Amino acid sequence: MTEFEVPHRLRAFVRAREFSLILLAAVVGALAGVVVTLMSSGVDVLHSLFFGLSLGQRLSALTSLDPVLAMLVPTLGGLVLGVAYTFIAAWRPAREVDPIEANALHGGRMSLTGSVIVALQTIWSSGTLKAEKRDVERRECDATARVHQVAWHGRSRPERSRRRCR
Repeated sequence: MTEFEVPHRLRAFVRAREFSLILLAAVVGALAGVVVTLMSSGVDVLHSLFFGLSLGQRLSALTSLDPVLAMLVPTLGGLVLGVAYTFIAAWRPAREVDPIEANALHGGRMSLTGSVIVALQTIWSSGTLKAEKRDVERRECDATARVHQVAWHGRSRPERSRRRCR
């Protein structure tokens, strides 16, 4: 596949006029906002499918979660993600670069296909593995609250720490 190149006249137009650069930045920013909104909606749909949440309801806002779902969804989600990695590795032998690595090591360059793959992996892992993350965060918050209680010489401070963690 050949590399996409922006036509010379369009590049000259953007470079010659400051307003065109501002307009280009606004369009790119709007497109990025649309993509992030679509990704967030995808995670919401996965949460509604796997955890029985209504659209717009946040998994982290739940006071309790069915323990079977809390174990089953992340386990099967991780298994599906592992199988997907295997197929992706067979299809595209070079490892996909994440955005941070691309910025640090590759001058910010990522392929469009690689970007789509990383975005889909992010949506899937956020939609299926978040229950495990939520439980780990909750345990960390409880542990932090206990540490604060000890650090404050027995004065009861865990309520404040727990509130910040939810």
